[in-house]
Amino acid sequence: GKPDMVLPRLVRERGIDSVLVPASPNPEIIRRVAALRLAMTDVSVETVEDTPFVTPTREPDLGRFFRYWNKVRKSAMRPHGV
Repeated sequence: GKPDMVLPRLVRERGIDSVLVPASPNPEIIRRVAALRLAMTDVSVETVEDTPFVTPTREPDLGRFFRYWNKVRKSAMRPHGV
């Protein structure tokens, strides 16, 4: 079911007083967390920032993939590949 429908019931059944949610830049997840907060006003709903696994020393060269993709896009999108 939808989290904002299921979680409030589970929280009440188990007597939980706080819910932790991983932080996300995804707008859909942000909306769902907001809906949870509205549905569970008596429960603390907190987002938790993740600790990065790796801290890059420079920005990755994302253009390298797109240069490749622009070369193979047409054949990759055919029903049987090449």
